[in-house]
Amino acid sequence: IFSLLANKSMIFRRIINGKSKILYKDNILYKENFKKSRIDLNEFLIQCRTNGYFNLSDIKVAILEPNGKISFLPYGNKRPITAEDMNISVNNEDILTNIIVDGKILIDNLKLTGHDLNWLDSQIKQQKTYDISNIFLATCDNNNNLTIYNKSNKKIKNSSFE
Repeated sequence: IFSLLANKSMIFRRIINGKSKILYKDNILYKENFKKSRIDLNEFLIQCRTNGYFNLSDIKVAILEPNGKISFLPYGNKRPITAEDMNISVNNEDILTNIIVDGKILIDNLKLTGHDLNWLDSQIKQQKTYDISNIFLATCDNNNNLTIYNKSNKKIKNSSFE
């Protein structure tokens, strides 16, 4: 019933879902909207970083959406350049297949790529990785390129984000 009413009535939709709130615009942080939205500055900054904005000056507007996500509109000169911007034609990519996750070989996924353990072993050796238990993630693309991401148990402390 709520879903039907929300689809039929904008007023009811705003009551149920809430409405978007501007948190940041043109180098101004709107504290009241932070307060109403129950989001603190640290959470906002985390969301900025996870969306690729480490410098607030790169952002023109940040809007908290009713679903809890933050939308960012960067300044035009800070927007990532696209192939379309440069009039370049590129091939479409396909999804990657996880072959190794946390040191464990996913045999079914390996078979989906059309390869076997011998191929995997040779690829791993080519990349000078000899211990599968040190591989955190290995993926294979449609061009049969294996990409390996090694793991480390070292802790990296960086308190500048706190």
